[in-house]
Amino acid sequence: MNQELSQRLKEVAQFVPSDSIVADIGTDHAYLPIYLVKACHAKKVIGSEVAEGPLENGRKNVKQSGLQNQIELRYGDGVSTLSPDESVDVITIAGMGGKTITAILATGLEQNILPVSRLILQPNTDEWLVRFWLWQHGYEIKEERILTERRGTYEIIVADYVGYQVSMNREDILFGPFLRLDRSEAYLTKYQQECDNLRRVIQKIPSNTARARYVALHLNEMEAMLDEYESK
Repeated sequence: MNQELSQRLKEVAQFVPSDSIVADIGTDHAYLPIYLVKACHAKKVIGSEVAEGPLENGRKNVKQSGLQNQIELRYGDGVSTLSPDESVDVITIAGMGGKTITAILATGLEQNILPVSRLILQPNTDEWLVRFWLWQHGYEIKEERILTERRGTYEIIVADYVGYQVSMNREDILFGPFLRLDRSEAYLTKYQQECDNLRRVIQKIPSNTARARYVALHLNEMEAMLDEYESK
């Protein structure tokens, strides 16, 4: 296996504490589990994958790496492959939409898989929804990262379970409690592009509808955030 781990997944990996038991949901070809074990971040990784092709490739990669005793790949959707007695410390979910990620986490609560000590999440869309879910369910965001890779800009959210709702305002949830203060070029570029997308959307939907009002509100809040940066 000669596949180099993407920078996005390397960023995810750096937040896994040493000697953790990790569940990697949507493990694809198992590149992240292999990296985590080799880098001594994880003593065991359970990889979950719903696509049979990538899962089979992942199993070949694990065998080639000689890490079969520390990495177990399972076929199944989300956290359905896990059981409450496996003592998972960390769950990683990368490369899915925010709605899908929150649905997976909600299922984890229903099945008593959650809470776990740490969640490391990289949503491709609806990042605010992920942050809201974390706040609702007693997780505190400890770190955030943003990076541009290939054609996309990705946010990584690291949250630890504290068991109560920490103090977060609306701007923290919408734009990230750490990211909105860092003012990185990648962050500003991302939200400028999102504003452009929302302006195009608003031109294509009927006015005076619930959706139009929602899009307009979100656009106004985003523009206000960017205007605040430009004024400083």
